[in-house]
Amino acid sequence: ITFVITPASVPAVTFPSAVNSITYGQALKDAGLTFTSNAYGTFNWVDPNGVPNAGTGSYAVDFTPNEQAMQNYDWASDSRWIPSRNTLCVAVAVVINKADQAAPAVNKADETISGKNDGKITDVTANMEYRAEGEDRYTAITGETVENLADGKYYVRVKGDSNHNPSADTAVVIGAGRMLTVTVPQNQVGYTMITT
Repeated sequence: ITFVITPASVPAVTFPSAVNSITYGQALKDAGLTFTSNAYGTFNWVDPNGVPNAGTGSYAVDFTPNEQAMQNYDWASDSRWIPSRNTLCVAVAVVINKADQAAPAVNKADETISGKNDGKITDVTANMEYRAEGEDRYTAITGETVENLADGKYYVRVKGDSNHNPSADTAVVIGAGRMLTVTVPQNQVGYTMITT
């Protein structure tokens, strides 16, 4: 007598979720999985070393049946089956937070003469922005130097982007230039000083 035993229908496979949110720069494996195995096999990230962009995304997790489960169940009948890997695959949601950035190291040049407004913030880049004390809005920096600044306190930070938060501020104080003193002689010979 010959018996033909056909594989059983695929058992219910509940996929894990991510344990943690991660920060941009971390790999998917750092998010973890709430469980990594069941009675039928194991779960793993398809690209555990992948570094996703910030935001909430969906990333592939494979379920690999163990040897006994492969023999006993008709995995190919499941729409989630990936024949090239012999796995079931679903997308799992992961929250990726923006990364923080270090405050920039910059330099400055004070005014040369009081009121000339020729102070500078130097050693900056186009990835930075600045504002004067008392202002709410930052101005984008386009070169390596911010010029024509009055004396006072300024704040410089690295701009945020899709994967990074803005950095903390670096405070820069532009010192006032020297005062020019003009002494007018009482006896003006050959000329007359007037005000306009």
